[in-house]
Amino acid sequence: MGQKPNEGHDSESTSTPRKRLLHKRTLLVVLCLVILPWVLIAIPKTQVAGGGTTGLNVNHSVHGWPFVHLESTEYDVYGNWVNGKFFPGQMPPGLDLAKSAQKSANSYAEGKPAVQLNLRLAREDGQMAEYIGETGFWSESSNWPVWEDKTHLTPRYVGLFLNCCCLFCLAAIVALCCEYRIRSQGGLLKYSLRSLLIGMTLLAIGIGLLIQLHRENVARNRLDLALQRQIDEEHAIYSADRVFEARFPRIVSQLFNHGKHPWGAIPFFRQVKSGTLDVDIFDRCDLKDLSEITKLAKATQYEVILRVMDFSPERQRMLKTMDGINIVDLEIEFDSYDWMSQEFGDDDAIWDAELKRSGFKVDLGIDMSKLETVGLYLDWTIPQVEQLKPFLGLPALKKATINGLSTEGAEFILKTKAQWPKMVEFDFQDDVPEELRKKLESEFVKELPFPDV
Repeated sequence: MGQKPNEGHDSESTSTPRKRLLHKRTLLVVLCLVILPWVLIAIPKTQVAGGGTTGLNVNHSVHGWPFVHLESTEYDVYGNWVNGKFFPGQMPPGLDLAKSAQKSANSYAEGKPAVQLNLRLAREDGQMAEYIGETGFWSESSNWPVWEDKTHLTPRYVGLFLNCCCLFCLAAIVALCCEYRIRSQGGLLKYSLRSLLIGMTLLAIGIGLLIQLHRENVARNRLDLALQRQIDEEHAIYSADRVFEARFPRIVSQLFNHGKHPWGAIPFFRQVKSGTLDVDIFDRCDLKDLSEITKLAKATQYEVILRVMDFSPERQRMLKTMDGINIVDLEIEFDSYDWMSQEFGDDDAIWDAELKRSGFKVDLGIDMSKLETVGLYLDWTIPQVEQLKPFLGLPALKKATINGLSTEGAEFILKTKAQWPKMVEFDFQDDVPEELRKKLESEFVKELPFPDV
């Protein structure tokens, strides 16, 4: 039988595989590396403003990346005041939640440009870092846009268009890179010894970083528990305040749901930026407690606000145990009446002679290079020059408050005025001449002027 014209050509053409525009692997990579991360970052809300009173909360949030494409304002009423008494769960009569939410949204939008960037590249600190992710969890449905009477949604169409353009460009770039590798190398990944070594190295680095972060978090928690134990036992520490900061930029933290997952929270998405210890040296303190507190202060590198009450040789020895910590605020009461009366009797006429015979000198013996504020309550039983000398020429000192200043002390400060901060407040003893007071006060200011903007 004869072969029909073009029969061989048709069978050959039909057997040739048609090239795909995009491989399934490319679509999967684009979905995992572009579409899904963008949805988790751009769709859940990020709270940027808010406030409220008892029974009312108003929160304003933005959605979108890298531009804001939606703003949502929630006007949440959960109680009502009637004749000075609060009734939770009761709505005020005649309240229109939709109109109230719209009015609040208009007030937040007033004066803002139509197109707003929302990159979120900065790290949160302060109170926002302490409650990091409170309004950014994509795992909570309440953080996704909802249509309710109490929530007013304000679309930003220009921002939405720009976001879609950015998303398309990112998806196109990733898709082109994947297709180029598939077509030129025959696949996305080449399972070679080199690839295995690179993968294992990256995995080891990642695991090492996680272990290091975990150890830092455990060590920090151990120090904080020791500080809290000192506070609970009412030793010298009065309080310990911490300032947090996010460990990662907000966009990265939100992508990983701020460490919150169904199987448990990852604790190191925030870290302690700084802290402040409030410490008192008084009659219930002992050297053992202060030594332990000094170790904790050095280990945490927290700043210390320190008060020394009823100054005496024993208090001075206690103070010296705290050398090497970051004292930024120091208050000393040079009130040595109890010590002097117990040591030398009740006759204050002989105290000066007995004090000289004992050889006691004011020698604080602590590092005050970071001291920013000092408050002194001077005593008449110890020469005021001795009480003032330790605070001359401190490099970081910005403000001093000096109470009970005598003529001797005033003349000494006037003589050494260049070694004191510009901002000093004085409280004089009654016998200080008025002329000396005015002359001394004219050399210093009580408040520093605001800098010109």
